[in-house]
Amino acid sequence: MTKTASKRNNAAKPPQNPSNPSPSTSTSTSPTPNLKPYPPPYSEPPPVLHPLLKTLDLSHIYITHIDRHPREFKRRIITVPILMNVAFVALLIWRASIALPFYFSLLKSLAGVDTIIHDGYGDGSGYGANTNINININIKTLTWYKGIVLTVQRTAIFFFDFVLARFIVLWPVEFFFGRPENPVSWRWKVGLRDEEIVVRKSRGWEGGLRGGWMVGEEEKGVERKGERNKAEMGPMRDPETETEKTVGEEVYTERIKPAIDPEWLENKTGYLMLDKNWDLDFGGMVAAHRAIDQGKATINDFDMAVIVHDGREHTPRWMIWRINA
Repeated sequence: MTKTASKRNNAAKPPQNPSNPSPSTSTSTSPTPNLKPYPPPYSEPPPVLHPLLKTLDLSHIYITHIDRHPREFKRRIITVPILMNVAFVALLIWRASIALPFYFSLLKSLAGVDTIIHDGYGDGSGYGANTNINININIKTLTWYKGIVLTVQRTAIFFFDFVLARFIVLWPVEFFFGRPENPVSWRWKVGLRDEEIVVRKSRGWEGGLRGGWMVGEEEKGVERKGERNKAEMGPMRDPETETEKTVGEEVYTERIKPAIDPEWLENKTGYLMLDKNWDLDFGGMVAAHRAIDQGKATINDFDMAVIVHDGREHTPRWMIWRINA
C-alpha cells in the first residue's frame, strides 16, 4: 500500500460522539450566534465549494475525490456504455417499426374492422415470412391447437414489448437525456482529463436516517437501527469493543468506509463506482469542473471529502469532513 493509502487509512476515523468530546473540541466556539459548533470531524465548507453545494440535494450524503486514472483508460470505459446504449436505441427503433403497425391493427380489430397486415409467420404473431394476413380471429373456425399457439405467441410478444417499454427504454433515455446532467453531457462538458472530480451520492438508503445521525447524537426521536430490530436480532454491536454502535458509526463502517478505501479508489475509475450504495452525481461533477475552469476553485479543493447536510431544525447547514485533514 502506498504512503497516500496509509495516510488515508490513518486519517479516516469514524465520527466521535459529541457527548464525550475531546479537549481540543470542547472549547470550540459557534460560527454564528444561533448555531452550535460543528461537531468533529465535520467543519464548515469553504466558499470555494459553494458552486457545488448549490447543486446538491439536501437529503443525500456525498463523497468527493479526484480520479487520477489515465484519460485513455477513461475513454475506453465510457466507450462501452455509449456503444451499448446506441445498440439499445437501434433495437427499440427496429422493434417499434414492427410493433406499432401490429398494435394499431389489433386496435382496429377490436373495433370490428377487418385488418390486413404484413406479418412474419403468417399466423398473426407480428413477425416473419412476408405474408399478408387478416389480424382478425374467427373463433368459429379456429381450432384448439391454433388457438393455443396463437395465444402463446401473442402473450410472448406482449411480454417482450412490455419489458422493452418498462425497463430497456429507460436506459438510453437516462443515459442520453437524463436531467440535470447525464453521462453523455458530463463527458461532453468536462471532457477527458488526467485529473477529474468524482462526486458520488447515497443511493436511497439515507431515507431512514434522522437528524443528528452523522455525529452519533442521542437525541429524542433519533431512531437507531439496533433499537428498530432489537426484538428480532438485538442491537448492533461493535465486534471489537462489544459496545452498541450509533447510527453514525454504522453509516461510516458499512457505507462510507468501503467507498473511500484506498485500494478501491486506485482500482476503479469514477464511472465504474456505481453500486448498490452509491450513485454518480453528474450535475455536481459538471458544476465542480466549471468552478475550476472559471478559476473559482482548484481541483484539490474537492479531494477526498464527505459532505452532508445537518437537517436538524436548530442547525440547518452543510458540513464537510476532510478525510485527509
